[in-house]
Amino acid sequence: MPGQGGTYQVVCPPDLVPGFADRFRGFTWFSVVREPFSRVESNYHNKLNRFARRFYPLTYLRSYAGPLNDDRSDRRWQDVRIRRMQRTIGFEQFVDGLERHGIDWDPHYRPQSRMLRLDRLRFDHLIRMERLADGLRGLFASLGAPAGVRSEVEKLSRLNPSRAGDGTTAWTPRLRAIVEALYRDDFEAFGYGQAEAIRRAA
Repeated sequence: MPGQGGTYQVVCPPDLVPGFADRFRGFTWFSVVREPFSRVESNYHNKLNRFARRFYPLTYLRSYAGPLNDDRSDRRWQDVRIRRMQRTIGFEQFVDGLERHGIDWDPHYRPQSRMLRLDRLRFDHLIRMERLADGLRGLFASLGAPAGVRSEVEKLSRLNPSRAGDGTTAWTPRLRAIVEALYRDDFEAFGYGQAEAIRRAA
């Protein structure tokens, strides 16, 4: 769920999930999902600080080095910190770390299919991030949302756009195999075929 300080997760105990679903049965259930290769790459460019804080604390602390009068709440300062961490933690090292430490320690890394409790909950719409605009239009149409609502939502910019294309996220067959294994449930649950996913990561 989006919050003022970023994404947060509200955990519903497993034994309460059926009752929760019954209580809101009349609601429209939807979520946006993302192809795992793209998600891992985005995490490297936008959420590496969470990885570094947990597994490379010295690198994380060193990323704060700089003039004391810097506005550290500024998004640009956060980008600078991520770039500093990437000098020490390369993309290959990052993916190897995910394999070694797992992906259950933070909601940004955890499999989406598990977070959405697809084993217990039924969603009316699962919108692919890669086709977000079309997915939202379909959702709005199914809800009969006024055109004004649709246009206002479609004008929203992305809060944390992924920054890639600079050679720091070079995929290799070995790295792709690691991500395929880590996020196997997501690939299957959201219908991302292996060929499609590999083409996106190539």
